[in-house]
Formats: sequence, C-alpha cells, structure tokens
Amino acid sequence: MDILLKRIIALFIDYLIAYIPSFIINKLLNILVFKSELVINNYIIKTIYNYLVFFIIFIIYTIYMEYKYKRTIGKMYTKLRIVYSKKTLGKIIYRSIIKGLSLTVLYGLIGIASLVIMLLYNPELSIHDYLVGSKVCLVG
Repeated sequence: MDILLKRIIALFIDYLIAYIPSFIINKLLNILVFKSELVINNYIIKTIYNYLVFFIIFIIYTIYMEYKYKRTIGKMYTKLRIVYSKKTLGKIIYRSIIKGLSLTVLYGLIGIASLVIMLLYNPELSIHDYLVGSKVCLVG
C-alpha cells in the first residue's frame, strides 16, 4: 500500500479518536455548563468553540502518543512511524500543533494544501514535517 494512502488512513483513524470525545465533551458542556443546547446560537462562535475543543483533544492525544509510544494509533495500525532529524518534546509539541491547525483552520484547507504538497513532492513530508524536520516512514 502506498505511503500516502497509509498516511490518509492513519489520519482518519486519529481524527476519529479525537473527534468522538470532543463531540461528547461539546454536548456535555452545552448541557451541563451552559444549561442548554441553544446558549451558543451564533453559528460562527459555536463552530469556533467546537473546533477549539477538538483541537485541544487532538493535540493532547498526538503529543501523548508520539512522546510515549513514538506514534499514534493510526500510525500503529498502518505500520508508519515518525522520524525526526533530532527528536525533542518541543518538536513533538510543535508538530502536533501545526498538524492540529491544519485540520481545523479554514475547515481543513491547510490540510488539503498539505495533501497536494505530498502528492506533488514527497508523500513522506507534509507541511508540519517540513516545518519540524520530521518525515513519516514505513516501519521495518
């Protein structure tokens, strides 16, 4: 299987892992804290709020998994790993933030641009990989 396809599958798995708890947390916060689903009735504010909750959960998940296990569950499933030029916790945090932003800012348009870059140049290097000095490789 092509590395680009594996990266897309891994991202989809990791996205679901972060999305499901963020959806539940958003619903619980709306009901328990705001006492109503209708408190945030402005679409733009509600969208930003929902993306922020997802972003925070996604960042925590990726930082934890990459620091402790060296890859996320999606990458484990697709047998991918991240290789850093020099691995530090700061680079893991920076990579996770850039990746999270690429999924959330402008409805994921940065993520689409990142996909185009991988298609045209190198499927091992996405925008966040270029910025941090990492690449994604097959295990083994």
